[in-house]
Amino acid sequence: MTITYPLAFPTVTGITTLGMSPRAVVASLPSPFTLEEEVQVWDGARWEIEIQVSPVVGRADAAPWMGFLAALNGREGKFLFGDPLAATPLGAAGGTPVVNTTGSPTLNTRRSRVLYTRGWPGLTANVLKTGDFLQLYSGSSRRLHMNVTDASSDSSGEAVLDIWPPLREDVPDGTAITVNAPQGIFRMSTNSPRWNVSGSIEHGFTIPAAEVI
Repeated sequence: MTITYPLAFPTVTGITTLGMSPRAVVASLPSPFTLEEEVQVWDGARWEIEIQVSPVVGRADAAPWMGFLAALNGREGKFLFGDPLAATPLGAAGGTPVVNTTGSPTLNTRRSRVLYTRGWPGLTANVLKTGDFLQLYSGSSRRLHMNVTDASSDSSGEAVLDIWPPLREDVPDGTAITVNAPQGIFRMSTNSPRWNVSGSIEHGFTIPAAEVI
């Protein structure tokens, strides 16, 4: 059987610690005379993560993790991942939200940190709360974004979201928005994953990875 990427993330055991970093590429150069800063924002922005898996006792539970890391073949393979504690939004959500570019092709374009949407329940406070994740696209094209300010819908069910990271391409009108169990696509940050086995046959796994752009 041929391995097809992205792989689903194993769920045989839980995650002990998730380190998640929103990495931006911003240069800051202070004047040598006034110390005023000139800030240059570049296109680069991605999620970087480090996943520590709960200690696994016994080969039966450890084997899926071993197979997963080996199947990724270092930095070649990709896998799906989302914050397991943020699988459900804090906001009211609801409806069938989609990207909204109706009447303006300049909306929802590459590099924008504002996402125009529709399809939420009308006149709803906080359809998404600060820190809620959302997913654009599906399958092997998923993009993981965070809503960074509270957003409410108007009477037409439209809402304007402040998001991070910025959009990486122009997003077509009607693109579905997933707010339950949203995921992005990641690849390992190393070609040499490692696991440790103790005398009590406990297996420890640490998975450093970065979002695929």
